[in-house]
Amino acid sequence: MAIKRYFATKDTTVTDAYKSDLTTQATGSNTGLSDVLEVFSIYGQVSSESVEKSRILLQFDATKIKADQTSKEIPANAKYYLKLFNAKHSERLGRNFELTVKPITAEWDEGEGLDLINYNHKDEANWIARKSDTVAQVVQASNMANLGANNYTNHYISLYDGTDTRYNFFFQTAAGNEASSGLASGTDVAVNLTALENNLAATVMVALQTVIHAHDSFTAAIADSILSVTNSTGGKATAPVISNGFGAATITRTVTGNDYTPWTTAGGDFEANAAKWSTQTLDKGTEDLEIDVTTVVSEWVAESRVNYGLAVMLS
Repeated sequence: MAIKRYFATKDTTVTDAYKSDLTTQATGSNTGLSDVLEVFSIYGQVSSESVEKSRILLQFDATKIKADQTSKEIPANAKYYLKLFNAKHSERLGRNFELTVKPITAEWDEGEGLDLINYNHKDEANWIARKSDTVAQVVQASNMANLGANNYTNHYISLYDGTDTRYNFFFQTAAGNEASSGLASGTDVAVNLTALENNLAATVMVALQTVIHAHDSFTAAIADSILSVTNSTGGKATAPVISNGFGAATITRTVTGNDYTPWTTAGGDFEANAAKWSTQTLDKGTEDLEIDVTTVVSEWVAESRVNYGLAVMLS
């Protein structure tokens, strides 16, 4: 029986293990360029109930597999096995444990970290983040119909962009009005209400949306009486959204900006259906991993599942 090997196109290890100080967790560490991969679970190292984990992420070229199947270099009914070799090391090994392979359900970066000892190399992917792409903050103002004020003097909303620069959008109710002297330092931007036929809440909201949307740092839209403002630049806005005079309006950050793209769940996003998982028991702990992943690979080839790769973990 012929065997054809496909090597991973990218791989890395993600972990929430503690560093040597046993105080700082290495959740931001990356080892995408390391020559080995690690999977482990450490119980009770820091406290009686602490559990530290390390997981392996791998991705393969499903397009190449499909092309080989189409050209009949491999048969349509081929079986696919994930094989990882044990790397000898000085750490104590567990025995009689089970490794689980799960499909990954989100795109991730390999990263350029190397340090599996001190976890000093930060990059993505890691335990918290899957990609280096920034995420733009989104702010929503709802219940705008309840704004209810007829005098908008000293009313404002202050927003922060992805670089934490503050912009004070204030309502100009008379020609020459300036922003309230009580506003914190920032760039003041006037929302001119002097030409409006009325100052009903809905009309004022349109005026506010128009000015914000015209600004280089934001885009804004109104739908179902909800104003949504998206930062043009991705990144973490550490300061809060600040407003005055909006009464019963609800102003929230529905998406908190980030300097990276986080996993939905810390530690990685994986297939929840256990029927798609594969498991292998390692009696001695020194065995190589050789596990049937035909179901998932066949779905990649058939394009019924997006190929984000496989994860190897204890839990």
